[in-house]
Amino acid sequence: RTVRMCHTVMRQALEQARRWGLIARSPAVDATPPTQTRHQVTPPTVAQVRALLEAARQDDPDFHAYLFVLAATGCRRGEGCALRWSDVDLDRGQLTIQRSIAMNGSTPYEKGTKTHQSRRVSLDPATVAVLRDHRRRMRERYLANGTHLPDDFPLFADRFGHPWRPDVCTNRFSRLRAQVGLESVRLH
Repeated sequence: RTVRMCHTVMRQALEQARRWGLIARSPAVDATPPTQTRHQVTPPTVAQVRALLEAARQDDPDFHAYLFVLAATGCRRGEGCALRWSDVDLDRGQLTIQRSIAMNGSTPYEKGTKTHQSRRVSLDPATVAVLRDHRRRMRERYLANGTHLPDDFPLFADRFGHPWRPDVCTNRFSRLRAQVGLESVRLH
């Protein structure tokens, strides 16, 4: 992949030099980059997803809610981390995905979605129930600290109110799948 990307950059640069008249012919035209190999991704079975969700529910109800939302909506891990309560309409059973959390080294930052487009997803009754329960737990935690849960608060946040980091979610998922014995299942 790296060699193909380098070839693309060099080919474009040399082609621009040809158009500017700096070189007569681009030597990158005759170069052959390595072929792209696509790996077949096998999604988990329904039984495997249920086993992971049940293990997460018993271990950490908040992480269970995160995995449930990802499984029900198909959103990416960073999109799930960036969801806010203002993006969720539990009465209508809808969720709007419009941002993502990405990493710059060890620093998380908010950005647009991979396709740079927001999308609205319908939620089934089970997902709505999981999110209602998750919101109730979050409200109880904030009330215990003498504050209220803001409407634009992240659905999945650490104790300081920062959205979860995608890399941390992947690490948690890796531990969970090892616990269940499903090492071949990927979070994405």
